[in-house]
Amino acid sequence: MTLPDEYCAAAYPTCLGQNTISAQSFVDDGTLAGISAADQQFAEPAQLERLKKYHDNKAGLVL
Repeated sequence: MTLPDEYCAAAYPTCLGQNTISAQSFVDDGTLAGISAADQQFAEPAQLERLKKYHDNKAGLVL
């Protein structure tokens, strides 16, 4: 269920914050460049090992 921010603030006065998530609606040159740079960086095994600190054995799925 999606609720507007104003409703959440009124309905839950003790709430300290709200997260919103949205999909990328379009792909521009900057986004593609960032994906390409990350792809090259994480091709190195040591970089994937860094992700295991936060994602354990699912680190490969993150990328």
